[in-house]
Amino acid sequence: MFGFADRGRVAAGQRADLVLVSGDPLTDITTTRAIERIWRGGIACDRRAFVASAAEAEQLDAFDAQLAKVVAAVRERWPS
Repeated sequence: MFGFADRGRVAAGQRADLVLVSGDPLTDITTTRAIERIWRGGIACDRRAFVASAAEAEQLDAFDAQLAKVVAAVRERWPS
């Protein structure tokens, strides 16, 4: 739209600014509030820098704990 050649798609050599949300913002715009991960310039950012309240911080802690359990279970099933 703005004529930038280095953004707008995920590919090698492109600028890696991404926000991963839980859900489909094309069908429900409120899913843009459910941020899972953020990358700026290809580097993962601390999501806590974007937390607006103590309640959101608690939800993020719960999500991180759940994610850690899932990752551990996957690693247990498929050891490298």
